[in-house]
Amino acid sequence: MGCKDEKVVQTKQSYKDHDSERKARVEVCRNDAREEATPDCQNALEAEASVFLFGKDPSSNKSPDITPR
Repeated sequence: MGCKDEKVVQTKQSYKDHDSERKARVEVCRNDAREEATPDCQNALEAEASVFLFGKDPSSNKSPDITPR
């Protein structure tokens, strides 16, 4: 028998893959300091930062070749 307050923790990848769920969770996390400290919020916030910085497919973000020739 589990606790009724147990919440499912989504992975960072799951939040990266599901924009609407990630954005909704991030909004809750940013408005409640207690929630923000939970593992689920940490995953949502890290996924949000990753998508913002690198996009959803980081392999497509290749840096330009600046090697001197």
